[in-house]
Amino acid sequence: MGIYFITMQRAIKLNNNNLKNLRTMKKLLKLLSKSPMTFISNTADYIVKVVRERIAGKNSYIDSITNNVETTNRQLIDELERRKEPSNKAMADLLRDNKTRAFYHMINAMLYSPIAAEAECAVAVKDIFDVYGIDIIRGGYYTQTTRTEALLSDLDKAEIATLIDAVPTLRTMLEDLRTSNSEFKAGFMDDLDNKREVDESPSASKLSPIVKDMLNNDLIPTIAAMSKIEPENYLDTYKVICDIIEEHNQSVRNYYRGDD
Repeated sequence: MGIYFITMQRAIKLNNNNLKNLRTMKKLLKLLSKSPMTFISNTADYIVKVVRERIAGKNSYIDSITNNVETTNRQLIDELERRKEPSNKAMADLLRDNKTRAFYHMINAMLYSPIAAEAECAVAVKDIFDVYGIDIIRGGYYTQTTRTEALLSDLDKAEIATLIDAVPTLRTMLEDLRTSNSEFKAGFMDDLDNKREVDESPSASKLSPIVKDMLNNDLIPTIAAMSKIEPENYLDTYKVICDIIEEHNQSVRNYYRGDD
């Protein structure tokens, strides 16, 4: 009888500890509503991996929810990655600015060349370039493009083109500028196409709350419920998930406080 009583006491104590753990973990069930999008995507990815490794195949409903979270979070991650991609337009514009500066500085340097053909060409080209000025690179995308095309058109006129052809270095640099302007226009169109794709797909700001709600209102509560029904199969996994959520929420608090 004594042994039975001690065993029952231990069982009650263990059960009470489990209930205490569940009550404590209940406070950590939800990701904070103000969680940044990248925090949500990273935490969702982590939780999905934990569920897959520990309890995959034990409950078809949990498997289904996990699949939905994983699919939607993959879309969110793709959208966040797309935001990081440098703009084709911006990169092409930077290249064009550099080519314009290089051409401008070469013209000025050749003004003092001891080679007559270079000096003569530089004077003629500078007279035309000065109509537009180096400030051409500080115009808006459309203005800079049209003014660069006008400059190139002026430099393509027969009398000046002949002078430039006699100076291979300057001709090469001019063609580089022409190419960079064409690439900018192509990059501009690529950006328009990308913008259309983004406009037609769910944005990260729309996907992020969906992923958070899937976790807070579906996957995590379901695993919490199963941890009470079948603690031998789900309680350890639920504890790990609660640890992840606790770490997530603390990271969010630190983020808004400006802590590392």
